[in-house]
This record gives sequence, C-alpha cells and structure tokens, in this order.
Amino acid sequence: MIEISQKGLEIKDPERISELKKEFGEKKCIVLTQLLDKNLIEKILLNVEKAQFHQKEHVDGTKKVFGTDLSIQARNLALHQVHLLLNNSMLFRLIEQITLCRPINGFAGRIYRNMPGTGHKLDWHDDTEDKTRIIALSMNLSREKYSGGVFQIREKESGRILCEVACGNPGDTHIFFVSPKLQHQVTKTTGRFPRTAAAGWFTDEPYTGLKF
Repeated sequence: MIEISQKGLEIKDPERISELKKEFGEKKCIVLTQLLDKNLIEKILLNVEKAQFHQKEHVDGTKKVFGTDLSIQARNLALHQVHLLLNNSMLFRLIEQITLCRPINGFAGRIYRNMPGTGHKLDWHDDTEDKTRIIALSMNLSREKYSGGVFQIREKESGRILCEVACGNPGDTHIFFVSPKLQHQVTKTTGRFPRTAAAGWFTDEPYTGLKF
C-alpha cells in the first residue's frame, strides 16, 4: 500500500511495487488505492463542497471538443491542496520506478465534476497536445458512490481495451501512460450522484501554476 499523509509518502508494502510495475507494463494503467489518507481527503472534500464550478469545454490539437464538464476555479483551495500534495519528489521517483518513464519534475492538474443526466462527457483522446506530459492521473473526489463514469484506456490502432477503472472510494487514484499510441475516455455518469475527480499530469517541467 502506498499512502500520502501529513507525515509524507509511506510505502507500507514494498513487495507490491514489483506487482504494480508488471501490471503497468501490461495495462499502461494501475490503481493506487487510497493514495491520500482519510484525513487529507476529508479536508479536500470539504473545500470541494464549498467550491464554485463553471461549465468548461476541452479541445484537442485540432480544436475538436472531446470533453465537457464543470470545473472549479484555478485558485480554489482544494486544487491548491492537490498540487501541494502531489508535487512530491518521493512520489515522482516512485512513479518513475513503477512506470519506467522518463524523469518527472512536476504535477499540474484540475478538479472537475460530471453531472448525471447532462451532456457532460470525456470522449476518446490521447492528451498528447502538450509534449511535456508523461504520466496522467485521476483521483476520486466523490463522496457518494456514482454510477457509470468508467475510465477506459485502449490501444489506438487496434481499439483493444487495456484497462477499466470504475467508481472506488475517495482518494483512490489511477495513473496511466500518455502516448500517441493510446487513447482514454470516461463513460457518461448515470444514476443520482455526480462524478467528481482531480485530474492532471506528471510532466517534464516543474509546477509553476496552471496552464489552463
């Protein structure tokens, strides 16, 4: 188990690292259960609940809209907390060890919400419009169990699904490889409750502020 608390990053089961390394090699995606401890997650959730969300569209390098959602303002305290916790050199080195990726120097992300019964979506795309991106991350910040909203990653050429990640617990996180050979999407949220998540990228560049 890998956990970030107020004490820092702790690897409670070192033998699990080799298993995660093998799984990532096969699926290009792994789940880090409860990456943030319950106390940290609760503080973030309280700030998310007080945040103002605004409608946002996401476009690729060809200006095609592939996603719509509700996003919080860049200066929101919850987002600041996420950046503070994930811009962690020990976490960078651990992800490099698991994924065999090139050196990571920063993390930049956002917090968004997909509402059920709306047009909110995240269609197939590859995140490669920014060449500094190395590994992508999504962290569950949903207090209630939502339905739908399944993350999927596939081989672009063959369309073969490599991994699927459904709703977990707050703090559960998955990381996945950014490559022009891969695409990912999130299916529409259904049922009663929204899907809220922190999403972002580990990059070549140190974090100095949001780029979007």
